[in-house]
Amino acid sequence: MLRILYRIADGDRKPPPGRAGSPVRVHGGKALLDRHTEALLGPKPPYRGVRIMVTMPGEAADDYLVVRDVLEAGMDCMRINCAHDDEERWGR
Repeated sequence: MLRILYRIADGDRKPPPGRAGSPVRVHGGKALLDRHTEALLGPKPPYRGVRIMVTMPGEAADDYLVVRDVLEAGMDCMRINCAHDDEERWGR
């Protein structure tokens, strides 16, 4: 599929080596996933095997206690759902 998209976008160009479209061997897949997960979400907490991502409600922009409470409950990272609210609120 990626080769088709590359051809549509840029003639016969092939995906760059080591990027999407390159095969991953069975034994290397877990290590690759672990590296990408750590790059995106940070180091794995020592006391659990998963990271917790919380989609913050709009109220968190105006209520510090919402953020504090989810941090205390174990949140590792947060995300903002940009389908709701607006840029001004997201900035807060």
